[in-house]
Amino acid sequence: MFDRSVEPDEMVEPTLREPYQTLRRLTQEYRNGQIKDLRVYLEQQTPELLRSLRTILQKDPELESGLISEKNRQLWQTIGYILSIIAATPTMPQQSEAGDLLVQLGWIADYDEHSLIDKPLIEQVGRMHLASRPDLSSQGYTENNIEQIQRRAEVVRPIILQWLQHYTTEDVTVLNAWIDSASNSTELLRSVRYLEKARPGSVDFLVKKYGVMNFARYPERVLLKQFDQRADIATPYGLVISARADHNGALLNSRNGIAHLDEQLEGWCNINVIEAASKNELARRLLQIRERYSPTDRKAEFALIEAHSNEGVLVLGRKRQGANGLITIEELSKAFGMQRGRKEFFVDDATLIFSACRIGRAGGFAEKVAKDFHINTIGPDFETSAEDITVQALPNGHNEFSVRYVGQKWYKQAVRKYQAQ
Repeated sequence: MFDRSVEPDEMVEPTLREPYQTLRRLTQEYRNGQIKDLRVYLEQQTPELLRSLRTILQKDPELESGLISEKNRQLWQTIGYILSIIAATPTMPQQSEAGDLLVQLGWIADYDEHSLIDKPLIEQVGRMHLASRPDLSSQGYTENNIEQIQRRAEVVRPIILQWLQHYTTEDVTVLNAWIDSASNSTELLRSVRYLEKARPGSVDFLVKKYGVMNFARYPERVLLKQFDQRADIATPYGLVISARADHNGALLNSRNGIAHLDEQLEGWCNINVIEAASKNELARRLLQIRERYSPTDRKAEFALIEAHSNEGVLVLGRKRQGANGLITIEELSKAFGMQRGRKEFFVDDATLIFSACRIGRAGGFAEKVAKDFHINTIGPDFETSAEDITVQALPNGHNEFSVRYVGQKWYKQAVRKYQAQ
């Protein structure tokens, strides 16, 4: 295959020689800092760039292998950044076409997790998250800054939706979930690509059946097993219950702990991951799992619950969900029907592991859950998240869990365990 990032041009088909020359020139000027005024430069060069890309898309039979070639990676990543700038600039008349070309190129390269030509497009999700925050003015942003941020978010939204439609029909719901969370955009892109490459249709399945949308929070191996074991109702299982909202990306911290737990459970206990943005959605997801396992009457052995919190409130969704996006200590008895709810969803002697700030403090959320639901709980009494989880099978057939939280060595009363009462 011809390395299209370098000379000599005589090795490439004549009809593609000029388009690739254009790409090389533009990327070299961009990378070498030769552009004094980017806005003026893009106004002048965008028509030629888009024309060259359209020709390459139509006529290069080796485009797919060229996009994922390590030698060509810098070329295409630079093109991706240039296209993303054009696509996110409302004043550019070619804004829509640039976004469309970026989505097309990203989809062609999609089955290689290391090809990140559309990474700049997904990075716009972070800016959309910023635009959705109601406190920008208090963070030092001027009215003009806020208007620009929000306008760019509006412009790029349909382009990202177009990208998502390759993976799920719930594109609007998923994008809103990404905006509600401060996920690592690169890992989000890699996770979605990896899942779809390994199991076509898995992304849409996980979104619709389990509400899983923030894919970077969970090990791909765990999600692939969940997809593969979707018909298995005989094997014992546990739950990972994740809040949809995550304003600072803290819910990404439990990923390694989930991976280690899954390794320990290999062969005798499955993991089902669910996400929820409200009490109603959480109840619906739990009822769906209960219905799935009803023929064998299997109930969850444990649950890891990750969310933002304090000692009295568990946050599931953003403010627009209102009270439905929160579970407060005062309403625990109403949240799942208390004793009846615990018996419906969990085995006797099950354990709830909280990866949530201060939720384990004496007299707080975790202690009340243990008392009202007659279930074992583990939670921290400081601001942190679960870093590692270990499980030991006891001779009596029950499981004993231990949790290490981020930074717990600095606190005397780091972790509290409450026994079912």
